[in-house]
Amino acid sequence: MTPVHMLRAEALLQESKWLANTGRKTHQEIIAQYEVIQSCAPKWAKVYFHFARFYESLLHAANKDYARTSST
Repeated sequence: MTPVHMLRAEALLQESKWLANTGRKTHQEIIAQYEVIQSCAPKWAKVYFHFARFYESLLHAANKDYARTSST
């Protein structure tokens, strides 16, 4: 992996985390961005870690929605 790819991957990772935290993009757009990062830096474990955390946040949100709707 070249230093340019690594810099791009780091910048995209920061942007993806920011977008996920602020809700400025749809889940599908954020997932697509994580996939771009994986293609830039396929062996960078930090990408997979943060991608998994994003999916975990989606799971928690879905569980909360399910619990809220099933209790009514």
